[in-house]
Amino acid sequence: MVGGENAARLRQLFGTNEKGAQAVLENIKNVELPEGLTKETIQAYRELINRVPNPRGTQAIRAQILDHLSK
Repeated sequence: MVGGENAARLRQLFGTNEKGAQAVLENIKNVELPEGLTKETIQAYRELINRVPNPRGTQAIRAQILDHLSK
């Protein structure tokens, strides 16, 4: 559910590294979900984030983005 086209949509949303994710978070009020990115995919990715080691902090930033978008 998170691979293939959905992976490309997630990259479009988050960027490709912690700097990209941080830039999205700093501009969160203007962020729109990429077309075709479903709530189910977002939920699956959020669950994945909770299980993956995160030494650089990128996933933590992405989790904050998802939390903001879920409001």
